[in-house]
Amino acid sequence: MPLEGHNYLLFRIESRRERDDWQFPRIEVFIGKARQAQAAGEAKSFERNRDAALAEVLISPDLTPPDRTRVALAIRDELRGLATLAAGVVGAEPDLEEIVARHAIPVDDPRALSELTLSELLGDGARGL
Repeated sequence: MPLEGHNYLLFRIESRRERDDWQFPRIEVFIGKARQAQAAGEAKSFERNRDAALAEVLISPDLTPPDRTRVALAIRDELRGLATLAAGVVGAEPDLEEIVARHAIPVDDPRALSELTLSELLGDGARGL
């Protein structure tokens, strides 16, 4: 359909070093379920939901490849921190934006350029990460 009645189009293009929208409900659901499972002492459910959250990040078409790495590492580190808490202890549940702010490596960190697999994320000492 042709554009009629207008002589021009105006486009706005922005460039940012850091993403300003970290709302990913599907990923946050898995993080929440992992937290609940950890608090209930359900190790298998915790692992299943942690793995699902990380897998969602690694295949997300809404994240750039460097952000996939940054977010996956941040979630991994956040959920590893849960393992140090006693079962049944429930604290405030940060959203993905807070997790990224607390744990993400800087945008210009060379590690952000490496693509990770789920097994590398979950293994100890994976490529020094």
